[in-house]
Amino acid sequence: MSMCSKLPDSSSFFYNNGMKTCFCTGTVNGVDLVQSDGFRYFSSKRETLNWITFGRSVYLQLNTRMKLGDAQVECMKIGAKVAEIDSAEENSFLKEMAINISGDVLIGATDVFKEGSWVHLSSWREITFSDWGPDQPDNHFSSSEHCLVLKSGHGFGYQWNDVVCNFEAYVVCEQKLG
Repeated sequence: MSMCSKLPDSSSFFYNNGMKTCFCTGTVNGVDLVQSDGFRYFSSKRETLNWITFGRSVYLQLNTRMKLGDAQVECMKIGAKVAEIDSAEENSFLKEMAINISGDVLIGATDVFKEGSWVHLSSWREITFSDWGPDQPDNHFSSSEHCLVLKSGHGFGYQWNDVVCNFEAYVVCEQKLG
């Protein structure tokens, strides 16, 4: 049996046995969250994972490496999406999160539909900001590098790198506010 601890800023909570996860509704930095807009998230191991507010979104770091498809499912379970980068400021913010994670971080983007035409996964909108690492994107390992990470090693400094979509990396989920 798992226990959920109610924090002072949570209005209610429930335990999802299938996911082995506690979900609490409440606020993040004073912004009310409701079921359709998001959750404060607590694992059954009592590791508190807090939403972080930046701009008009909140972000949640998942402490597990996974493939993009699995990451999309996990983020959707909490009413979010895999983080998508729209600006230099958001890119810098997510780089800081990646540095704190000390590993590669998946970004919600792909060029699977047309090689070299990168789009956001949630909207299929063309990416207008980019921060590609040296000689990227390159399809280095195969012609099927259709997913995107903030790359931690090999001189990348958390710049963008295209990878195969079964590449496992850490995940940051994003949910728009309002």
